[in-house]
Amino acid sequence: MDVTKIVIDRLKHEGINATCNESMIVWYDDFNDECHISEVDIDYSNGKLAWFQSNYWDKHLLRLFYNNGEYFSWEPITNDSCDCHLIEWYNDYLVFVYQEKHDNYICVVKDKVVTCFNFHGVEITRKKDVFYYREYRLQNLNILKRIKLPELIQLESITVEEAAKDGIVIANIDYPNDLRHKQ
Repeated sequence: MDVTKIVIDRLKHEGINATCNESMIVWYDDFNDECHISEVDIDYSNGKLAWFQSNYWDKHLLRLFYNNGEYFSWEPITNDSCDCHLIEWYNDYLVFVYQEKHDNYICVVKDKVVTCFNFHGVEITRKKDVFYYREYRLQNLNILKRIKLPELIQLESITVEEAAKDGIVIANIDYPNDLRHKQ
């Protein structure tokens, strides 16, 4: 299924004339500012659609469309530019991980309620329903913190060695770090 076509059709339904340029969906808003959605910032599963969109002025929006016809939009917490690192339907939740100028956020959307957890750092990975991350200000760089989906409950920290025994390798979020479908 071509998810890009689904998004373009959805935008067209809203009166927006969008086109696909390479790996981006692009259109111009009422102020003639370019808006865009990267193809990697879209997820479609079981009739549910979600995407992360931005415009020229770094205004960002997370949009969700449910298979019952309902929809929901949310502006991510940010003071500046914002990069999406994961958008994925996980059971009945949408998981959204993004990085803004000062922080990283792990967000979960359920029933139009957004719950966020933020951390100061750029190293993160995922295995199943647990994110592993390292913060900038840790005294001991051998420690990984953990947070569990979908509740965003902080679990007990573990060492890098303990994580490695379970096949977990921490990676920098600024480099190709695919957090999708880590089951």
